[in-house]
Amino acid sequence: MRFDPIINDHLLETLPPVARDHALYLEDARLRKDAFGIIVWAAVLLEALLDDVLRGAEAEPKQVEDRLELGKLIGLVQGQLEREGSKSAAPEVLDAAHTIRVHRNRAVHNTGRAKTGLDSAAQNALDNLKLILEWWQKRRASPKAPPDWRGRVFLATITPDQARHRGFLADLKAALVQRKLEPVTVELTQYDRKVPLARVAEVMRQCQAVLVVGLERSRAFYVRDREGSERETDATNRRYSSAWLHMEGALAYGLGLGERVYVLCEPDIHSEGVFDKDWNQFQRVEIGRLDVADAGVKETLDRIEAAIAATAPR
Repeated sequence: MRFDPIINDHLLETLPPVARDHALYLEDARLRKDAFGIIVWAAVLLEALLDDVLRGAEAEPKQVEDRLELGKLIGLVQGQLEREGSKSAAPEVLDAAHTIRVHRNRAVHNTGRAKTGLDSAAQNALDNLKLILEWWQKRRASPKAPPDWRGRVFLATITPDQARHRGFLADLKAALVQRKLEPVTVELTQYDRKVPLARVAEVMRQCQAVLVVGLERSRAFYVRDREGSERETDATNRRYSSAWLHMEGALAYGLGLGERVYVLCEPDIHSEGVFDKDWNQFQRVEIGRLDVADAGVKETLDRIEAAIAATAPR
């Protein structure tokens, strides 16, 4: 059974780090069509959201304990909302939370009956969690002064389909923001199909650096190069990112950003174009692990920050 997605990239960027990890495990279970995993991770993410509500409340923050039973946690949130007044009551949110709890209990505990109906329970848990996530986002929304940006970084990468890629890109954007570097992207809906690079060039001209991130999008299990020639070779299990990234890297160089184009990629991405290990205007830095704490990632961000600082007017 195919399960409806509820985790978008904007949400990933707004979730606290631990809750974001839970959301990625949930998304991974959804992509694998793992109904049991969806039910469990929906409940775990729910716990993180409710805990965040309690810890962020001004009234009685010390009442929050570690590893509360989910039912008790829901009860504490209900009490907090009642103290805040009728406008915060949100009975539909509490009902949705209890529904997820019931689905979790039926899935993980021995009920004396066969575990049937997991698919429908998983989809129902997702539907209820979506309602809670929307409520949580509205509750946390507050006007904030825009950061005092030091510069803009054009982020050229794939549109991620895998949970691990989505999580890494969310963390990478957060790491740039922490350094007061504004991550800039061009969404698919912003492209003109007849002149797609025009919009990219327009946005790049407003940036002080470009970061190309090569994450695997395609895998060729068997490839034959230069067939029929003396240089014919066969290869297996070759991994590619996106051809668009080669075009965007070349465009950045043509726009005069050559010394401020930086390349990160997964280790097994095929050596060609912007990811070429030998013939390359840009330094290819391999990501040993998809983690912003990776040495290669940190060094690259340091270099970007220093390069942008050097271009700032004095």
